[in-house]
Amino acid sequence: MFKKYLNKEQALKRLQNLCSKSEKSRADIEKKLYQWGVNKSDIEFVIKSLESDNFINDVRYAEIYVREKLNLNKWGRIKIKYMLIQKGIKESVINNELNKISEERYKNILEQLLIKKHKSLINIDIAKQKQKLLSYASSRGFESGKVFDIVVKIIDNKES
Repeated sequence: MFKKYLNKEQALKRLQNLCSKSEKSRADIEKKLYQWGVNKSDIEFVIKSLESDNFINDVRYAEIYVREKLNLNKWGRIKIKYMLIQKGIKESVINNELNKISEERYKNILEQLLIKKHKSLINIDIAKQKQKLLSYASSRGFESGKVFDIVVKIIDNKES
């Protein structure tokens, strides 16, 4: 099958349209340009143009990503950080955005998540419940210390 290669002007126009519809990271754009067969020498030109016109901005991308993954997907800081690293976002940017999360809000999301999961654990001994809750929250990227404190609180309230 014949693969059509885009020149830098065509790629720039397509990416401006794409970026106006949804946030993209620099790494997302690079990947797209390689897929479209844009010359390596033109890739930097396209990316610089998109950055200077504020179509892509990794700080803005990280801010939105952190907010969405925490509030909608109920992910913890560890998973969010890992996924942003995979997206090519600088660790300093990631840490800055993760530090903006309200500790109270974060713990509340974790607690609600664990309470909901705990309700599904019926006819299971307490040790198994704790293990399942710890495992569940860890898989969602929450820190084990915070998880353990809330699991103990949930289990102790249930026993009382």
